[in-house]
Amino acid sequence: MKKILALLLAMMMVLSLCACGAKEEAPVAEAAPAAAPAAEVTWADYQAYLIEKAGSNAPDLAEFEGQVYAINSWEELDQTVSPWDQMFTTIGLSTWEEFAAGTVKEPAVGGTASGEASGEPAAEGEASGEASGEAPSDVPASAAVANEAHGGTAGATSEADYQEYLKAWLTYEKSVNTTMDDNMFGEFVALIDAMDFVTFPGDMLFNGMLTTGSAMTYDEFVAADGIY
Repeated sequence: MKKILALLLAMMMVLSLCACGAKEEAPVAEAAPAAAPAAEVTWADYQAYLIEKAGSNAPDLAEFEGQVYAINSWEELDQTVSPWDQMFTTIGLSTWEEFAAGTVKEPAVGGTASGEASGEPAAEGEASGEASGEAPSDVPASAAVANEAHGGTAGATSEADYQEYLKAWLTYEKSVNTTMDDNMFGEFVALIDAMDFVTFPGDMLFNGMLTTGSAMTYDEFVAADGIY
């Protein structure tokens, strides 16, 4: 009897050991690697952004870079003075808060109307503006309104007549452009008088970045026989 009990106990122990061996331990899940901390946005990053996105609109890139690097904080950047008033309202740069938050706008793109040695603006097709009063394709139609400056005399196509047209065109632009003050208007007029359409902001007459789109080039004005 004792032998039978001993044999039964031995068999139970063997079965218990087999059952324990059959159990598989659940694999331990590997911890996911910690996410790399986001790179901190610095003021130097913002300065580089301003130069990259707005430098092409400055008449002197080196001078513009110097102005940017001289500004050490957003509080020092006065958006009410030229050229910053136009950079943020017309071109559409991101503010420091937007840039730091990761919202980087793509500024309105406009070519620079290149003048010839005589001071005349670019020939038809060289300026980014298309027909008179129309914005180029890179300016949303909703962002531009028709320029309602109309006048001229048939056959009056001299440089003086063209300057008169540009001033009339610009006067209407000022009436609908809330960002254009008297000082800015005066800057445009001085460049029109000098027939300088390369220096900023005179190039803006032809690159579609103003509210009423693009003014006619001199060749377009002549083709229209001085009527606008």
